[in-house]
Amino acid sequence: MILGYARTDRDSDAIEPQLEALRTAGCETIFEDRGVQASAIDRPGLVAALEAAMVFDTLVVCQLDRLAASLPDLVSLLAELLPYGIALRVLEEPAEISGSSLNGASALLRLLVAFGQAANSSPDPKPEELTSTPRSRTGRKPKLTADQARLARKLIEGGELRQAVAQSFGVSLPTLRAALRRHLPDA
Repeated sequence: MILGYARTDRDSDAIEPQLEALRTAGCETIFEDRGVQASAIDRPGLVAALEAAMVFDTLVVCQLDRLAASLPDLVSLLAELLPYGIALRVLEEPAEISGSSLNGASALLRLLVAFGQAANSSPDPKPEELTSTPRSRTGRKPKLTADQARLARKLIEGGELRQAVAQSFGVSLPTLRAALRRHLPDA
């Protein structure tokens, strides 16, 4: 039997494209988890799929990251599947892994490479990106926008006292100075 598994990270994410791809791949039964992170311990859809799988069945997923959050998770899952003769097929990668297939090792290698590529293309920010803006350095949203800083600069240049301008924007004088430095460094 060919079993499918689909998962979304958030309830609002569309699961239908995964379900359609799994149906097209010939999945007779499809299990799903909506709004569940891959790293979550409690994934009832995946547990049900693993319990339903029998010898010579194939578990199909659209993408590897729908199944496992990390390489150790993937290896652990394969350790559960392969000894029982259950194959794993990932639609995004041209590989099927089964304990009895002769090309299981090469397919596993292709899946591991694919998993590494998926991890490298994740949208998680890199450490250097986290320090590229004042907000990410402080962890706070700036109190004044660039437009407000320009307006404050015009008011100050027009003769208004800095303290009065700061009060009109509802910020302290040091916050006003920081905003002017941040948004108008050359002024």
